[in-house]
Amino acid sequence: DGAVLVNMGSGACFELNRIGFEIWKVLGSGATVGGICAALDGRYSVGREVLAADVRGLVEALVGAGLVTVAGG
Repeated sequence: DGAVLVNMGSGACFELNRIGFEIWKVLGSGATVGGICAALDGRYSVGREVLAADVRGLVEALVGAGLVTVAGG
């Protein structure tokens, strides 16, 4: 239900649960944090602010591991 992401250059490994994998798939379409939250809103019993903080935290961790780059940044 999840995924394992590996940065082949650095060897950094990141394990995603089912929700993290859903976020990863939406990220692949070039979505913003707001777009990801809109795609997932209502699917889980957490408030919009909690969802946004969790999505932002995962995206920042993926950027830190070199698995995601920020467009224009």
